[in-house]
Amino acid sequence: MMRVTGTELVWPGKYKETGTLKEVPRVSLPFQVIETVNESRATRNEHPASNFH
Repeated sequence: MMRVTGTELVWPGKYKETGTLKEVPRVSLPFQVIETVNESRATRNEHPASNFH
């Protein structure tokens, strides 16, 4: 009888022929900042000077 001791995601190419895990290539990703401003058109029209920060 087989005992399940944990859960694992498995996909083709995850393991070498010997059954050991393959080395994971490390990739440097640039960070991106996304800014969202929730300001209505009416608010912008009330304070036109505040648009030039």
